[in-house]
Amino acid sequence: MNENEPFMDEYAQKGKFVVWSSKDGKNYRLIIEENYYKKMRELYTTRVNQAWTGFWDGFTKAKNKSMLTIMLPTMLASLLCVVLTYVLRNTLDQTWNSILLIGMLAVFFIGSTIYNQHLDKTYNRLNSQAVESIKSIIGHDRFEELMDEQRVFTDEFFASKNPAPAEEVKEEQEEIVEEEENKNE
Repeated sequence: MNENEPFMDEYAQKGKFVVWSSKDGKNYRLIIEENYYKKMRELYTTRVNQAWTGFWDGFTKAKNKSMLTIMLPTMLASLLCVVLTYVLRNTLDQTWNSILLIGMLAVFFIGSTIYNQHLDKTYNRLNSQAVESIKSIIGHDRFEELMDEQRVFTDEFFASKNPAPAEEVKEEQEEIVEEEENKNE
């Protein structure tokens, strides 16, 4: 048993056979389930790994920039509404205080929505670029073959870990067929 086995078992049970991690955003650690690596080795060459780390680096930079340009102003505007509500609580009537608080919630909700949509678009764009880069490294056809092999590996992995449900499904299908045959008689 290697040092990563208990860690990988936890992730593999969730269908994650590869885990990238980084403490500083510069140095990465890649942990791969051993049997998966044996079948998918081509997806983890130095050049392919560089494409993935480039993707993560780009996404981290975009996320940090969005935090400063979208979320920070959103939080500051929300904080301003709260401060105004507190400072003006005795000066304004309750209606205006409520409007300020609702305004704060609206600003925060809208800002958060814009931030999340921006991050999703950025993630998808950078991920697509990384995948295209990987396809150019290993070849489009070979990439598609590896994706098919990956699906087979995943199916086989879960079938070996959970054989009972497959048997139950087969039994249920046999029962349905028997019921249909009995109806037709």
